[in-house]
Amino acid sequence: MYETPVYSLLKGTKTIQVPQSRYFKINGLAKSWQVITNDKDGSLISFDRTNRTFIITGHPEYDRETLANEYTRDLKRGLSIDEPRNYFDKNKIPQKTWSRNSTLLYSTWLDLAENCKLRQF
Repeated sequence: MYETPVYSLLKGTKTIQVPQSRYFKINGLAKSWQVITNDKDGSLISFDRTNRTFIITGHPEYDRETLANEYTRDLKRGLSIDEPRNYFDKNKIPQKTWSRNSTLLYSTWLDLAENCKLRQF
């Protein structure tokens, strides 16, 4: 679970939390790309106005248990993986802290899609 600062586009929040099931990052985006969130692990959300492309490397659609199930599955497979950050409480119970951020993210994405569609006509 990443909590990253929001640079633009996602109005009403200064940080966003999104589950991240694997180590993945996007660095060195082209000049047309607008980085919406970024942290030491790379860009989590980016938007390219020129090509009307929105990249989300996390999983805002996850239910509360999804990341825990993936983590448990990978441990059983003997994989050497880190415990998800900012996800389990002190009793190792998964916490779904990203619902508001997911709603904001998807509504922004739909607004962008609608605005791009309107500009085509």
